[in-house]
Amino acid sequence: MNANDKSKLIMVTGSIAIGALISSAVWGSFLSLSQNKVKNLQRQSDYWKGTAEYYQAKVATIESIVAQLNSQIEYLESQPPAIEFVEVEVPVPVEIPTYVEPRHFQSLAELEDWVNDWTFYREEYPWYMFGDSPYDCDDFSIVMVSDAALDGYILGLVVDTERHHALVCAVIGNDIVFIEPQSKEIMTVYQGERWIVDK
Repeated sequence: MNANDKSKLIMVTGSIAIGALISSAVWGSFLSLSQNKVKNLQRQSDYWKGTAEYYQAKVATIESIVAQLNSQIEYLESQPPAIEFVEVEVPVPVEIPTYVEPRHFQSLAELEDWVNDWTFYREEYPWYMFGDSPYDCDDFSIVMVSDAALDGYILGLVVDTERHHALVCAVIGNDIVFIEPQSKEIMTVYQGERWIVDK
């Protein structure tokens, strides 16, 4: 082999060696990049796997709470309704007057005593006023008859159509006695079998 051939062989051998080195470097670099990608992908995979496990645990916890709440709802629905105790203020009982069988006055003196004690309290009988007129003969007469009934006495309401005036009357034996409620004046107009004007 001459020097020329040796020189060519060295060049070819060198070229092959250089090619192998370049090829090795490229391959090593490729392997290094691939390994980094694999590691990154692995890290991402681990992250998402951990995230999925975290939310699966959360879902399991929520499902457990929902199951407990459903169980409590079923239990409450199966129970009889609760009795609610409400504190009620009981009013003081009002004393109801005892009913007295009404009767006629036994004497003029008894009637006079009752009439003298009787008073028309306007604030206690506001509903007896008719219309917008002030308290007048009809209001006084109605209240006197009502109050007498509460005390067990019989009185009647009489209307004088000529004078357009209301009065109250009482029967004492065979006497008819008229009372003017506004002034408490007592008039005997019928006694026995004859009409008289006593006052």
